[in-house]
Amino acid sequence: MTRKLNEKVVLQIEGMNCPGCAATIEKALSRLKGVSNPAVNFTTRKAILEYDPEWTELKEIINAVEHAG
Repeated sequence: MTRKLNEKVVLQIEGMNCPGCAATIEKALSRLKGVSNPAVNFTTRKAILEYDPEWTELKEIINAVEHAG
């Protein structure tokens, strides 16, 4: 059985007002099944993470960011 490797994604995040927002988004991403190594940077307004497309879809990741606040 061949297993697909994790996908790496960089998301540009608008609307982060403080480092606390970045921490909240990072925590929300880390709770998603199949997501690993989420890192959210307030200064660059980017989230970098890896995810397993067999466990979660990109739209679920984006939805988690939007709902994190």
